[in-house]
Amino acid sequence: MTDTPPMKLDMLNFLQKQKSDAAIAYVTRGRAFKNTDAEVLKTRWVAIVGEMAELDHTNAIERDDIEAELTLRGVEPPAEAVDMERAMANMVADLIRMRTEEPEKFQKMEQFVGPAALDFLLGRYGQTNH
Repeated sequence: MTDTPPMKLDMLNFLQKQKSDAAIAYVTRGRAFKNTDAEVLKTRWVAIVGEMAELDHTNAIERDDIEAELTLRGVEPPAEAVDMERAMANMVADLIRMRTEEPEKFQKMEQFVGPAALDFLLGRYGQTNH
């Protein structure tokens, strides 16, 4: 038995599925970064995650592709180089916006990850879902 709360497991399962789906899509498209130096990929990944922390998701597929390529090489993206607190705060802001402006999209996310997982994220910033 695990001591991990169900909402955290829901979120981890959701993120793992997203990562797996992105890697399959990347390989299917032909591994565009196959011959790119790992350090170049890491630098670009950090830049894209920084953009996403500012709610600019223009390069989200490129980020997913870089993560997939690094994973295929057995290399972890340099998460320690990212301001995760800022990224999380902006992700929560995007969820709050989505709840109001794109309720169907928010509802699909809620169905997939579970309301407890979203409440966990939103509640961290005083914006519970229910």
